[in-house]
Amino acid sequence: MLATMDSSFSSQSKLLGVTSALVFLVACGSSHDSKNCAVAEAAGQSVFVDCAEIIQVDELGDGFRQQPPTGSKCDGASSYTIDLSMRKLHWSNCDQSVPLWMPRSGDHSLSQSEYDTLIAALKKVVITASTTSCGADKPTITLSVDTGTSKQTYHDSFYACTGTGKPYVDNIDGVLSLLFPLAKP
Repeated sequence: MLATMDSSFSSQSKLLGVTSALVFLVACGSSHDSKNCAVAEAAGQSVFVDCAEIIQVDELGDGFRQQPPTGSKCDGASSYTIDLSMRKLHWSNCDQSVPLWMPRSGDHSLSQSEYDTLIAALKKVVITASTTSCGADKPTITLSVDTGTSKQTYHDSFYACTGTGKPYVDNIDGVLSLLFPLAKP
């Protein structure tokens, strides 16, 4: 009886161990192997990778634009962080609709339609090999992709001529234009 109980306990322990391992693998996103979970690096590649967890888009508030009124608490910069697993947008920007610009922030749960539209726009953001594009009047825009194991910040190709060795991307404006209207208090 004791041997049967030990054998039964041992089988249950093994089953529990296997079940725990499966739960861990599913919870940790086992559908992505490590070599497919890297950020994009080659020209022509979309910056959106299936294993991305967080996307952040920042507009630095520089460039040729209206200067904030004296006494303002912000300079026009904005930041948008998309948590892909939670389908949530966290944003902070500068409210320029008031006489003295004021910072504001919030969260927005993305509808299925909003999420799908953002993913489609993110897939169009591609790394460019061109370094001939150059300007001096547009705000600096960056897009960061975090997979949980690697992170890369990409820069708007509008300033690619600076040749600083940064990865530059085309079509970043399409993503930013979708995020701005979602950032509502």
